[in-house]
Amino acid sequence: MLNNALTRLQILQVEDNPGDARLIKETLLEAESFPHRLYQVGTLAAALETITAYPMDVVLLDLGLPDTHGLESVYKICAAAPDLPVVVLTGLDDKTKALEAVQAGVQDYLVKGFLDPELLARTIRYAIERKRWTRDLYERNQELEAIFHLSSLLTTTLDREKLFPGILDILTTQAKLEIQKQCGMFLIEGESLVLAAHRGLSDSFAAGHTNMTIHDCLCGQTARSGKLLISENCQSDLLHTIHLPGETPHGHIIVPLIGSQGVVGVLFLYTAAGYRLKEEKLRMLRTAGSLMGMAIENVRRFEEATLRSNTDALTGLANRRYLDFFLEKSVATARRYNRPLSALMIDIDFFKKYNDTFGHPAGDKLLKKVADIISSQIRTMDMAARFGGEEFFVLLPETDADGALNIAERIRLAIAEQTEVTISLGTAVYQQKSDRSDGLIKRADTALYRAKQNGRNRVEMAER
Repeated sequence: MLNNALTRLQILQVEDNPGDARLIKETLLEAESFPHRLYQVGTLAAALETITAYPMDVVLLDLGLPDTHGLESVYKICAAAPDLPVVVLTGLDDKTKALEAVQAGVQDYLVKGFLDPELLARTIRYAIERKRWTRDLYERNQELEAIFHLSSLLTTTLDREKLFPGILDILTTQAKLEIQKQCGMFLIEGESLVLAAHRGLSDSFAAGHTNMTIHDCLCGQTARSGKLLISENCQSDLLHTIHLPGETPHGHIIVPLIGSQGVVGVLFLYTAAGYRLKEEKLRMLRTAGSLMGMAIENVRRFEEATLRSNTDALTGLANRRYLDFFLEKSVATARRYNRPLSALMIDIDFFKKYNDTFGHPAGDKLLKKVADIISSQIRTMDMAARFGGEEFFVLLPETDADGALNIAERIRLAIAEQTEVTISLGTAVYQQKSDRSDGLIKRADTALYRAKQNGRNRVEMAER
């Protein structure tokens, strides 16, 4: 604004003394190359009403107003318009009061009896510039603070259940972005875009974006190009192809999440229709996108390594190491909340004979097939593990004795129908008063042994 000589500064003078008001007006008119428009009010109430309704560039404020006292007017004006510079013009030459005024938020403090045109014009210009510098520095500090919090989160957790929502929380609460507190993240898996987390969006949004690909809508455009995309209105942008019922006009900022191997996901933020973020904020989002992209790669590497260390290489089920961990956790939950927990011990009948007849490769293939059938018959919350050799263990949280028997029988029938072998199963229910994790395993194993003694291809329940 100040670089354009033709721009008129909009100045609000808050002064109740007509003589002083006229003096300031005449002083400003005498200043060279100082185009301006001066508005004058005589009370704090009128000043607050004016700065709320009209854009002003600076306020010239007298501290001796009829409806306020001392620095109260400074506090109220700064609270009503934090970005508006204030210059105090007063008849009191008091250095202590001047310091207090500056500490309260004014840019300068001038004594009316010592004014000249150039001093007043220069003070107003400098006040506007200092306020702009202060605001820019504040915003930059906020950006750096948000990046700091984001970096801290990204380097302290590899758990996607905590990481992804945590990222969105920082962007919606600490980054001071002028967004509508609605945002989310898609991860790229092949050509699919999988919704990893979102904030402020309805369940219908998640349902409407279930089968997203990199060829769909604005997020797909950014996923392919790797470039930050700004769309000012979802209803007029032809690239915005997925519309939901009741959708109101809004804008988007789509940020690529870029790792070492390219784009790994996209971050989308909602803005008011027609709104554009400042370039400084966009720069911060680009930086955040790079940090988030590297964090996503780290999460995926960690999950792959964890999966390998916890998975049986032949069957793809959990291995004994992970079974022990999951079992301890499940028993602790069942004990604490007094919830049911059951277990199945499974053994392939006459597996040694099958192996000797058809060879080890065929035996390995059979183990894999049995593992797949077991997995297909249980819920997502359950866990199947290879216990050792041809034995399998299934843990069933939130499942009582009857439920365990039903699942066991379903698995037994499926194996008999889909393979050339049968299985024997022992089931056990966690007992609050006496069981530890090894006790649950032991009682399920005892029931399995009884199933074998009683003719195999059957289910036996441990004593309760």
